[in-house]
Amino acid sequence: GDTVFIKVMDNGPGIPEKDRPRVIEPFFTTKPKGTGLGLAFCHNVAIAHGGSLTVEAAEPRGTVVTLAMKIEATEFPQQESKPAHIDRKLKILVVDDEVALTESFSEALTLQGHKVETESDGASALNRISETEFDVVVADIRMPGMSGIELYQNAGSICPGLRERFIFVSGEPLSDATETFLNRHSAPCLVKPVDIGVLRQAIEQRILSS
Repeated sequence: GDTVFIKVMDNGPGIPEKDRPRVIEPFFTTKPKGTGLGLAFCHNVAIAHGGSLTVEAAEPRGTVVTLAMKIEATEFPQQESKPAHIDRKLKILVVDDEVALTESFSEALTLQGHKVETESDGASALNRISETEFDVVVADIRMPGMSGIELYQNAGSICPGLRERFIFVSGEPLSDATETFLNRHSAPCLVKPVDIGVLRQAIEQRILSS
């Protein structure tokens, strides 16, 4: 019907009948070092959302904890990505070993009036940066040879201000080291497949904040 039930069952010794009504009480526990807050916390959350949490004996042994939650149909308005509004036309370098991605980025940004150049690896992109002044660099994090992060670091020695206008993209989960690096340098990373509207907004934000 309109209710979802989630049941968690174990096959342990079970909870004595006299204790079952009390297991949802704060600080009540039968464990030597327990806090008695786990089920109490879950029970309060369930009640706050219009649901319930019950504890029963399982057969032939064990305990069953049942969470019941009402289903509410909610309609969320569709939000379309708004294109970025940048007063001037930019020179953008897109670096990625996926040709389809660089072509789609280039086409979309060119239609917006920007001048876009593309490279398929970090080393070639670094040479391009040493020869041409770019407003924004969009680079894949993982590429054969020089990675996007290495490109970022090397580009900084050529054009220090360009680091503030890097945007990374990635099609794979980020490692802890990569996330730490991005957070430390406040560098945005867009997840593939990248929506063009999101890319335009990221470019606008980098330009406005640099």
